[in-house]
Amino acid sequence: MMNNKLDKESLKDEMIQTKEDLQKSFDEQLGHIEVTKEELEKLKANLTQYPKYVLEREVKHYHILKKLGVVEKEQGLYDRLDKAINFLNKQLELQANRTKH
Repeated sequence: MMNNKLDKESLKDEMIQTKEDLQKSFDEQLGHIEVTKEELEKLKANLTQYPKYVLEREVKHYHILKKLGVVEKEQGLYDRLDKAINFLNKQLELQANRTKH
């Protein structure tokens, strides 16, 4: 039979390591966010009936929304990992308290 404490501890350690690895690679990931010429051409084609200032505004929005999407996805993953790590810590504390009594 496997020791549940070891499993929870191992899982927690793996999640902590995963988060650290993700944080290290995040700068590299951000450096690869780019808006392609094809994406801009498609956006411009969809907005040909609008004045130039609307087009310029939409292009700026497109750029920031693409970056925002990457950042929000990363934040969501960190939040989920943090919640799971906290949950596992509480489970390990409960388990430790039960074995003391």
